Amino acid sequence: MKRTTATSSLVGFAAIAFPTLAQASEITIGSKAPALTGLQWVKGDPVAIPDKPSGQVTVIEFWATWCGPCIETVPHLTDLRKKYAAKGVRVVGITEEDPANTLEMVKKFVKKQGSKMGYTVAFDAKGTVYDAYMTAAGQDGIPTAFVVNEKGLVSWIGHPLDGMEKVVAKIVAGNYDLALAGNLFKIDRKFENALMIGDFQTALAATDEALALDPNNADRLYRKFSVLADYMGETEKAKPVAIKAFEVAGHDPDKVAELAQLTASPDDGYGLNSHIAQALEQVLTTNPGHDEARLAYFYLLAFLKRDPQAKQVADESINRLAGDAATLSRFADACASEPMGTRFADQALRAVDAAIKADPQEIRYVMSKFTILNRCKKDPKAARAIAEQIVANVADDAKTLNDFTWGLLNDESIKDQYKDLALKAAETMHKAAGGDGWSELDTLALAKFENGQIDEAVKYQQLALTKAPEGSARYQVQQSLQRYLAAQKK
Repeated sequence: MKRTTATSSLVGFAAIAFPTLAQASEITIGSKAPALTGLQWVKGDPVAIPDKPSGQVTVIEFWATWCGPCIETVPHLTDLRKKYAAKGVRVVGITEEDPANTLEMVKKFVKKQGSKMGYTVAFDAKGTVYDAYMTAAGQDGIPTAFVVNEKGLVSWIGHPLDGMEKVVAKIVAGNYDLALAGNLFKIDRKFENALMIGDFQTALAATDEALALDPNNADRLYRKFSVLADYMGETEKAKPVAIKAFEVAGHDPDKVAELAQLTASPDDGYGLNSHIAQALEQVLTTNPGHDEARLAYFYLLAFLKRDPQAKQVADESINRLAGDAATLSRFADACASEPMGTRFADQALRAVDAAIKADPQEIRYVMSKFTILNRCKKDPKAARAIAEQIVANVADDAKTLNDFTWGLLNDESIKDQYKDLALKAAETMHKAAGGDGWSELDTLALAKFENGQIDEAVKYQQLALTKAPEGSARYQVQQSLQRYLAAQKK
């Protein structure tokens, strides 16, 4: 209900989710970038977009503290800034205010990130800059980044992990074709509009139009594959397009790993798994330490039921990743993902324990361990002990407690098992600073309801209703209140 979705990155074993347009674009590639005005600068000095050539390139990312994919981009943006700082590249993260993303929450998040969030951060209290960029460009999902060149012109728009660094590298090297990028952006809008209304023939024609301008682009070949396979059901026509995408990617480990993650599937629905495994093996022959390729290869081996080899890859990866908490956590999640069942439970637990050892202050890793103990190791006693530890360690962090409690109450496989703990977590959350927002009150009311405290549930849900913003959130709060009131009358 209150876990707002964000535009997904091109990561994960699923069909690509293309962004939809909120309105006709007013900002496009080549447009003058709007000024960054009316912002509160949370970290770093104010940044101005140049009115004339300045030698500086600015990456502007729109994000929020509640957005998981946004959090994943933080280390990448930090690395980008460090890598290109000497070339005059600046990175600014801008977040607008909403009930789950207040200035206080943003400041707390940024402080906790410390040097891991090594770039400028600004708070857009009135949403003015968000509207000037995101709304004007027809973007309605975060994270979304805008690259502004040294002349103050918008040069690229997209997900920060979807090829943005290559664009920055070309801009600073002076060989970025802005005119071509602008033409492709317009074709992309045609594609997105067609896809949004279900006009797949027009969407397919748009992919061919883009490929005519940029024929050796693996991403655009994948886009054509996705339209054919996922939207039109033309799997046989789609398969050679995907194979061509892998050929174009060549031995680029980043691109091959990304394509593998997008096209592989547990049931081999596209008939590509064996081909993908061969492509990854070729990449890993020359790049044995490439983490994304190794992760994709683990998935492929598991999908192909080559479990001993998959376990070997996972074990080797966990050993070599010592100290890299973020990547270890991703391997843990891969080993514990639903298609894997309990087959790689030991590897999942080893990986998450290594992540916790590398970064003991990151509560997300401890939460992952709770899930692994429940789902993979089938050890509710150990899981409960970890859950108690989580509640105790984040007693002053209402947002984290809210997310954790909501998960305990809504995961059908465990909700009845931990409803008492969920109530304890919700009551702890309510005492913390920020624990009286509509979302937190909604969670507390549900915890009360699930534990049979109907009158208390009604009381807190009524309070949540007075604070809930207009729209879907308020509607859902009302629906829950009606359910509690009906139970109260019985």
